[in-house]
Amino acid sequence: MMEKFRAARFSVRLDILAASIIIVAAIAGAVFIWNSRPSEPKLTPEDVARSWAENNLDSAASDEIVKFIVSISNARQPELFSEYLGDRLHHSTSWSYSPALKLSSNRYEVVATASTNLHDIAPTVILDDRVPVSVTQVITMPFHLAVDMESKSVVDWSARTDEAFSYSAHGDSPPNTITLEEMYGEAPASCIRSVLEKGVSQSVAEILYMPPTVRNESETTRLHSALSAVELDAECQEWVGSADNS
Repeated sequence: MMEKFRAARFSVRLDILAASIIIVAAIAGAVFIWNSRPSEPKLTPEDVARSWAENNLDSAASDEIVKFIVSISNARQPELFSEYLGDRLHHSTSWSYSPALKLSSNRYEVVATASTNLHDIAPTVILDDRVPVSVTQVITMPFHLAVDMESKSVVDWSARTDEAFSYSAHGDSPPNTITLEEMYGEAPASCIRSVLEKGVSQSVAEILYMPPTVRNESETTRLHSALSAVELDAECQEWVGSADNS
């Protein structure tokens, strides 16, 4: 009887030992799997700055870039030009980021610089069959960002217009070109070419390129006077309108 009792107790001990080994092995396996899983990349101040730039190019950052471009342009209709730029800015702007400068335990400064290729926004008009020299105008605008790594967000920023500038770069490929016919249509293109061949002044040529809905009354009157002088009223009537209706 005693022998059976000892054997049974020994069997129970073996079962407990086996269960303990299985539990320990399972825990060890779980720990190994947890430690072996790919760790999530650590977020850097530059990553936070990059996220801010991507989320603000259609809002705050865009407004500052457009404002600067309009300020250095000679646009006759700045409001329309601003709207035109804003609609196309996102696809023509790239960003670069400076190494983060540590300001305190959790605060950093990152300079995010936007580079806008104006050539991609406004195509060059071709007046004849010649291909112009490939010149790209680029606008750069730096944004100084205060990055808080505790909240992982940009808590303050400023656009530095005093550090923004425009430069031209030569490229190997021809520019993004468009013909007068593609831009205005056959009749307006014919009118514009004929008037330019007459050697009109630069100021008249500028008005000639403006769509009728953009020209004011005095500009239209001046254009009619110039067309009359070179006897092109009839050819340009569709584009400029008749003098009686101006």
